[in-house]
Amino acid sequence: MEKKTRKFENNNDLKALIDGLDLTGPALANYLYDNIDIPRCVNMLAVNSVIRNIDMHSKNWYIYRDTGRSGEWAILPWDLDLSQGRVWNTQNTYFDNALYTDGFVVTGDSIRLVAQLFANSAIRTMILRRIRTLTDRFLQPPPAPGTPESVLYYERRLNEQSALIDPPAIVPSDAQRDFEKWGSWLQAGRTVSYTNANAAVETMAEAIQRYKTEYLPKRRNYIYNTQVVGKGGQIPQPQNSPITGQPVINFGAIDFSPTSGNQDAEFIQLAQYELDCGGYFRLAADRRHRAHVRARDGPRAQRRALRLPERRGLPRAHRFAERWRGAFRARWLQGASFQPRRNAHAHRHLRKYEQY
Repeated sequence: MEKKTRKFENNNDLKALIDGLDLTGPALANYLYDNIDIPRCVNMLAVNSVIRNIDMHSKNWYIYRDTGRSGEWAILPWDLDLSQGRVWNTQNTYFDNALYTDGFVVTGDSIRLVAQLFANSAIRTMILRRIRTLTDRFLQPPPAPGTPESVLYYERRLNEQSALIDPPAIVPSDAQRDFEKWGSWLQAGRTVSYTNANAAVETMAEAIQRYKTEYLPKRRNYIYNTQVVGKGGQIPQPQNSPITGQPVINFGAIDFSPTSGNQDAEFIQLAQYELDCGGYFRLAADRRHRAHVRARDGPRAQRRALRLPERRGLPRAHRFAERWRGAFRARWLQGASFQPRRNAHAHRHLRKYEQY
């Protein structure tokens, strides 16, 4: 472990994380909900799946703690060269010119924290739901023949970046200058001049065309025809209603005026955890709430905060959109009920709800 910041401190917080991940059963679930930045980790792992990152295992990632604020841990990415179809193998090491399209829907689970997140059924459901959202947005289902590249995210972005780096109107372009200066490599890694006639030596334009024709069609086919629910996989079906085109959201408690007077403790409760509300909530008075929708262990939180019998508890894995997680968590730690004072004003807040 190489500490990058706050080197003046000891490593007790890291040791506590390691010890917490050694827990089992309900104690482990409670630890994850209370000490891990679940939304950030869910998003990170979903992105890993969409880009087919195979290189986050015993290395190639950072662990970050939001010390002094939420106190929560999250994984941050680092070193993404073995993604988007690239692999490492013992024969060619990094220099395998083939593009691989199968596997790695669930990736990174050789890391203990990631493995524990995937092993938790509620959190796993969140990750898979987020994978579906990001896959639909960025990878997109196999397009119909003749679909313009301008409506396909990957193809459009490749074209946009190519126009900046390798514009046909500039000869030689920056991409061509780099190609001429540094050359290329063959299978297994031997470096060669840009003039080498081997098929593995590609210009930027040639490499982009390979990605469009070899990688994207096969990856789309693999994901949408073998990895979704109903076709042998675990990625859920779209969450949007076929009638409205929007997800069905079941609200629970709403508190826009906490009895403590601390507006940072206000929240909206969502009564389902298999729901992706990525983006922002916009509420009355244009107050914006980051949609880091949180999973909470209802009965445990109730026992700790309200000291009520479990049979009167909340359904498990409720989720909340809170203004500030520290103040929200303090409501429970200080013994304050999550139940708000209900009045007609709450309906105005609901009516103002809009998902981006």
